[in-house]
Amino acid sequence: HRSLREVIEIARALAVPLHVSHLKAVGRQNWGQGLREALAILDRARDSGLEVTCDAYPYTAGSSQLIQLLPPACLEGGVPKIIERLSSPAERRRLVEILGQPREDFENLLYSVGWESIMVTTVHLEKNKQYIGKTIPAIAAEQGKDPFDCAFDLLVEEECRVAMVAFLMSEADVLDVLRYPHSAIISDSVYPTSGLPHPRLYGAFPRVLAEYVRERGELELAQAVHKMTGQPARIFRLQGKGLVRPGFDADLCVFDPAQIDTRATYQDPRRLATGFAAVLVGGRLAVERDKWIPRAAGRLVRSGQAR
Repeated sequence: HRSLREVIEIARALAVPLHVSHLKAVGRQNWGQGLREALAILDRARDSGLEVTCDAYPYTAGSSQLIQLLPPACLEGGVPKIIERLSSPAERRRLVEILGQPREDFENLLYSVGWESIMVTTVHLEKNKQYIGKTIPAIAAEQGKDPFDCAFDLLVEEECRVAMVAFLMSEADVLDVLRYPHSAIISDSVYPTSGLPHPRLYGAFPRVLAEYVRERGELELAQAVHKMTGQPARIFRLQGKGLVRPGFDADLCVFDPAQIDTRATYQDPRRLATGFAAVLVGGRLAVERDKWIPRAAGRLVRSGQAR
């Protein structure tokens, strides 16, 4: 909450709109009341006249590099120094002690969620690729190691090039942000060169339509569509985008809500969604009956660019 208040004061001092991306409450100790207080802070800022918006993706897991679990001091000096520290038995013992307790000097994600919430998604050595899609405790059990030694060994062997999916948020909190009137829905898509991407890469928007709208009724269809189209276009001042209106770009998605299905999972994230009759980009057909048409239909959009 301190960081939210700080960035609000910065926006107020500069007299600029504020958009808080990836709004979430990480760690069990912050779930529930922590997220609700964050939304209340945004509402108070809006009530005072500041334009404040936010966004979130519809998953309880984030995606990052495994080294992000380490204390900031351990990351100083870059990869060579990290490997040197992780190769020292004494330094390992010190790190286990640090990571095993709550901290005030840095955000101790590992203490908040535990190793069981950390799944390896990208490695580069052939011998380690068998561990892709498995949690650190599962890998440690196969190797007969402690989870800390397992993770440290993996980082050393892979020269720190280990990506992870980390289950950090609660479903109730994710839903609260998605339902917040001033939020937009994002995918936060990052495509790795190897290993497993986060399923949000292929499934974020159809997941909202299939699960949160059709199956659970947590969002109205028009509300969900607006949070994916008109809302972000307005937030980022994209002229001629986000609405079906004469004179606007013909960026259109035609689908049957009853047929939408997001098939991407954490273990098999590259499965394409289904139920899309047509997608048009700038008036040109880009997808027809779930099949991509390989053509360059889009154009570069620059900040403040006139149409």
